[in-house]
Amino acid sequence: MFYLQVLSRGGPRPQCTVVYSIRDNSVSTVSSSGLLDGQALGTTQVIGQAVGQDPETGETVIYSQVG
Repeated sequence: MFYLQVLSRGGPRPQCTVVYSIRDNSVSTVSSSGLLDGQALGTTQVIGQAVGQDPETGETVIYSQVG
């Protein structure tokens, strides 16, 4: 088993939250803080999204996504 920490900096707005997800949970899992926990040999994709709220509508907005 291994652990890896994903770190992100910056973003389009100061009130963004970075949300992490992973394509294949059988290979690895990812926590809300970006900590990856390897489960098995293989490949998968980690996705990071800068998420915030539109100040006018209150709707959730994805400002950027990498993955």
